[in-house]
Amino acid sequence: QGSVSCSHASRQELNKRRSKLLVPGGDLQPGPDEQPLDVLLIQHPGAPASGLPRERVDAVVGFGAGWDLLLPARWGMAFWLTLQMLGARAYGQRERRFLHFEQGIMCEPFDPVCAPIALAEAVIMAKEAKEWYERRPPKQRPSYRVLAVEHPFGPDWPALAASWGLREQGMPPVLLGRGQIMLLQRQLWCPAQADFTPFKGHLLFMNCCMMGRGSPRQNALICLPSAEDVQRLARGDLSGTELPVNKVVDFQYRKVMGRVVLGSFSHCRACCFAQGYCLADALVELQQLWVKHQNQKKQSDYFLSNFFFFFRNHQQKNRKNYTV
Repeated sequence: QGSVSCSHASRQELNKRRSKLLVPGGDLQPGPDEQPLDVLLIQHPGAPASGLPRERVDAVVGFGAGWDLLLPARWGMAFWLTLQMLGARAYGQRERRFLHFEQGIMCEPFDPVCAPIALAEAVIMAKEAKEWYERRPPKQRPSYRVLAVEHPFGPDWPALAASWGLREQGMPPVLLGRGQIMLLQRQLWCPAQADFTPFKGHLLFMNCCMMGRGSPRQNALICLPSAEDVQRLARGDLSGTELPVNKVVDFQYRKVMGRVVLGSFSHCRACCFAQGYCLADALVELQQLWVKHQNQKKQSDYFLSNFFFFFRNHQQKNRKNYTV
């Protein structure tokens, strides 16, 4: 690699050699001191099939497939200009994050939320959101105290864990191991002999598809359905529900189980889509609600094989409905 990097000619030298070509625009021949260049290609398979609606699996699987190109030192700009001239498109952090969003996978440096770089990025984004909120006139911005929203400018994961009775200090860990996630999934569908102790206090990365109208925004609340909500959802009523006036100040009306980190319309899924994190303890309680309702009345496999919960966008001035 050192010899290849040292034999790299400057652009000025290459332009001089191009000017001496008999046919303008022809290919340059390698010089006596130049060696063949070896590159490393790493394939990415694209979006996985997990967490997708059944009717949209074929349209999303494989989205974002491509290659990573690794080059020796000092050869980056030469390849960059060549790829741009041949039709390649450049993109930044925003486009890269939405590409991962369509794929339904994590995106660094924003994920996982327990990483130091993700925590630093969250502090910057919360500061910008607070400054934008304070620049707006009081009549043109929502009152988070009236809407009973804690930490409106960014998720406070330790406070979320504390609201579920977890006394761990600091940031809750994120469950990242594929084997652990598969084990938790199997135990959620067979809770009779399950042991959820190893997953207590862990955050889970989730992909969520909207069942009705509305689009979850960044920092939207992921709320646990009540027993009445479960009965209504089991009947097939997937419409949203209004926040009762007499319970606006009651933060525990629908308990917060997580937060949305990115939400928008997904072109691959043809529906509104969100990525977020929730506590494993909340998923266990949600599954217990569905199992309890199943024992009372037999339901279809569709409702028993999917998690249904509510989103609440708190950025609006009025009391927005909960959406499924």
